[in-house]
Amino acid sequence: MKKNLDSARNKYQNSPTYAALKIEKLIIGEAFRTEDAGLNLANFSAFEAGLADGAINSCFDADCEKRTLSGLLVDNFEKSRRSSWYVWKNYATGVLSRVSSTPTDYNLPVLGSRMDTETKKPMVLIGNNYSVSSTMTINLSGLNSLGQFPGDKVSLKTYKLANSGINSSNGFALESTTEHSILNGSVSLSKTLDAQSVVAIYLEMDGVTAVRGNTGIPEFSPASVRIHNRYISVSIQEDGPHSIRVTDMLGKEVLKQVGSNRITYQLNRLMLSRGVLLLEVRTSKGVCRKKLVQLE
Repeated sequence: MKKNLDSARNKYQNSPTYAALKIEKLIIGEAFRTEDAGLNLANFSAFEAGLADGAINSCFDADCEKRTLSGLLVDNFEKSRRSSWYVWKNYATGVLSRVSSTPTDYNLPVLGSRMDTETKKPMVLIGNNYSVSSTMTINLSGLNSLGQFPGDKVSLKTYKLANSGINSSNGFALESTTEHSILNGSVSLSKTLDAQSVVAIYLEMDGVTAVRGNTGIPEFSPASVRIHNRYISVSIQEDGPHSIRVTDMLGKEVLKQVGSNRITYQLNRLMLSRGVLLLEVRTSKGVCRKKLVQLE
């Protein structure tokens, strides 16, 4: 599929022969069998690698029942979900933070994301589009960009999706939890996948220091500030007017909270822009300013 997309781009979109047509997009008009999970993920991987502008789900004959999203669901009372439905779902939750991957075989697809929007954790989807089980080696590099892992180790949780057919509401089932040493920002692991199966690997980030520099900000009376993996906790410890502001290096305000009572705020770090930010906590007793380096 990637070769076909590259060929079409060179032959039509980038060719002076067809310049007058002003071809803007390459879209796959028919794609995806509904049953095989591995094939669905392989198609997604190939479409991304070939820079397709879109793809249309297609079905034929018995797969085209009404009320089934072209066969992704089963037309029964529960609207049961097929394995391919979960591939589509997990693809969608990771596509906005895609990181580069270089599969050596597009029938063994790999798609990585800095943050799955559902779990808020880095996620890697790997699949097997062969009719027999296959063993592959996965190299996860650039882990240092995610933050500082305690003891230079990372915990990986692997969830397995059945190769085809109707699945339970859980879809992916936990298969294993393993700990790996990080060497030069990378981890290497071997994985055997059943025919036409897909697994999702999540990097456990709860113990990771994701803000470079200070892992915690010293307390000052009457407020304290603490950095957590997913949020910034600001505790106002006395009643009275106060304000919390976060600005970027140009002075543009990206977040503001004001109040007059004792309270603890939890500022969602996912709502903050990346880069160097300035946090200011102001009360009637004083002002605290701290610089943050927001990696994600």
